[in-house]
Order: sequence, then structure tokens, then C-alpha cells
Amino acid sequence: MKLIITLIGIVLFLVYPVKFSAEKLGADNTGFGRCFFAVIASVFIGTFAESVGSSDLIQFVITLAGTAVVFSFLLGAKFVQSIIIALLSTLIQFGIIFGLIGLGVLSWAA
Repeated sequence: MKLIITLIGIVLFLVYPVKFSAEKLGADNTGFGRCFFAVIASVFIGTFAESVGSSDLIQFVITLAGTAVVFSFLLGAKFVQSIIIALLSTLIQFGIIFGLIGLGVLSWAA
């Protein structure tokens, strides 16, 4: 049961910032399923970028551009909108993590 709750928490942590960002920025398709598949595709793009990129900057650019293309296709947003959705959702996720660390729910040390 603990595993299921953890997996649900991880999915919500990854998908809802994308869903929220897409809704606020006016994307056409902001359903949970579309956002879920957009996040899954983004993870695959990030993994691909790690295997072909020689530096962190190149990996970041490949991941951001690929994610923007996927978000454009799946969420019905323009390319620049998709870049902002990706960056905003990442900032929201960082905010959640730092908030949980500040509340003492998470520990900074691994």
C-alpha cells in the first residue's frame, strides 16, 4: 500500500505542475492524460539527451527543445508557450521540494 501511495504522489508531483502551467498559459489540451503522456515523453527525451549530449548545457538545450516540441504536439501550445510551460513547471516542482524541506517533511541530505 505504501508503494502505491508513493507512486501516486510521484505522478501527481510530476504531472500537476505541467497541467497547472499549461492551463495558466492557455494551452488547448490540458487534461490529466495528455499531461501525463507529455511528462513521460519528456523523461524519455531527457534520457536521450544524456546519452548524446557531451556537456550539461547541450543536454539542457536538447531536453528543453524536445520537451517543447512534445508539449506543443500533446498540449496544443505554441513552441514558445511550451518552453515557458516546461520552465514554469520545473520551478513549481523546485518550489514544492524546497517547501517540503522547509517544513521538515524532506531532508536535504540523501
